[in-house]
Order: sequence, then structure tokens, then C-alpha cells
Amino acid sequence: DGFSWINANDGDRSIYSFVRYAKNHKKSLLFVCNFTPMEHKAYKLATPSGGRWQEIFSSDNNRYGGEGRNNKTVKQAKKAECDGQEHYISVTVPPLSISVFKKKIGK
Repeated sequence: DGFSWINANDGDRSIYSFVRYAKNHKKSLLFVCNFTPMEHKAYKLATPSGGRWQEIFSSDNNRYGGEGRNNKTVKQAKKAECDGQEHYISVTVPPLSISVFKKKIGK
């Protein structure tokens, strides 16, 4: 119950996503990894639940030597099937990067 693949089948784009569940599921983390030098804008990233999702880490951040192509705004999950989940957010997936999202609780 601590780990679940969201999408392990996007080999054509070499993008993989998964969830690392916290014990109470309130602090679970959603990861998306891009193993190619190609940026993907408006990528539909399935989420394990609805609500608002905020990027809390991007390896493409300038401080890590990246270009700074981050998802700076909080994303409201849309209700529609995506990768076997009931919700998704539309994000930019920078090249050769890992991004981590956390569900935003409260305001």
C-alpha cells in the first residue's frame, strides 16, 4: 500500500509516473520521471484523487543546473479517466527530469 504505479507503460515517450503513499494518504507524493531530452507540454498526469496538486520538487530547477521549466501554479485535477485513474492534471514535463507533486490541503 506504500507504492503504486500510475503509468509504467509510456515507454514510447520514456515517461513513468507513480505514487508513494503516506500512512494516512494525506501526504502522499506523485512522481513523474522523463528519461528523454524532450520536453512534454500539456502532459496529462493521472492523479490518485481529485483536488489541487502542487509541484514541490523539480530536478529542472535552476539550482540543480536545469532550465527552470517548472509547474509553478497549483493544478486543479480534472475529472476524467486517465491511465486507469479518475482524475488528471495537465503539466509540463521537462526533459531528463523528475517532478514531485503533493496534494494541497486547505486554502
